[in-house]
Amino acid sequence: MPNDLQVLLMETSSYALLALKDFLTSRGYVPCCYSSGRDAWEALQSGVACDVAIIYRGWDGSEDNSLAKRVKELRPDLPVISTTTESTPTEAADATLYKPFPFQELEKAIQRVTRKPGNS
Repeated sequence: MPNDLQVLLMETSSYALLALKDFLTSRGYVPCCYSSGRDAWEALQSGVACDVAIIYRGWDGSEDNSLAKRVKELRPDLPVISTTTESTPTEAADATLYKPFPFQELEKAIQRVTRKPGNS
């Protein structure tokens, strides 16, 4: 079921990054992976192609809260999904997933935030 959506994936845990990358690839997505918010931000500023951004928010919230907000300021139409172990959603994100989550929930969130108006 290839869909070729370009996914910017930012996750600070190398294990989680690899697992998420493998899952996304197996489902037909094209992930572009970054292990820091700074690297992901620099890629976005340089014009990296992506249809959705998945951004990890660390325990202190520093990575994602500011990064999600900056992403929305730079590319307001880019859907942002936040993943976190915190109990509160990320304000600038279009969806928040609370760790641990089944990979199928990530795929549902991607489908939900990338759905074009008028398409079901």
